[in-house]
Amino acid sequence: MRNVDVADITVRDKNDQIVLAVMVHRKLNTSEAWAEGYYQVFVELGQLPQVHFFLLATPDRFYLWKYDQKLPEIMKPTYSIDPTAFLKPHYNRFSSSIGKESLILVVDNWLDRLVHLGITSDLSPKEREWLVGSGLFDSIAGGRSVIKLA
Repeated sequence: MRNVDVADITVRDKNDQIVLAVMVHRKLNTSEAWAEGYYQVFVELGQLPQVHFFLLATPDRFYLWKYDQKLPEIMKPTYSIDPTAFLKPHYNRFSSSIGKESLILVVDNWLDRLVHLGITSDLSPKEREWLVGSGLFDSIAGGRSVIKLA
């Protein structure tokens, strides 16, 4: 896989293939238009990780792009969701002024639990659908997350 070195977190599947690249940004109150612009910069610079899923994670919104065979030029995220339920067990300890490194650790902790423990019963049908319907959960279940801190 190319360009995964720009990711803050990568997740490997059961076969040790990188299937998810995660970029973490601490900006609050983001919009889909903002996410599209962020994504577009990576496309234009040729730095978009070539993996099955790309997740742009902010404290109050997750934007997920899903690719089938090759990287699309489409800028709009395939899926978007409020991550509060995902991060709640890990994020309540932090304030709204959380630093990027701390947020990376929170997102990695969530991904690690998801990879090893599966989908928890406290998630709503919408949150479950986001994980299962996108194919993300099946792709990363039983794998491992790898964090990259500067």
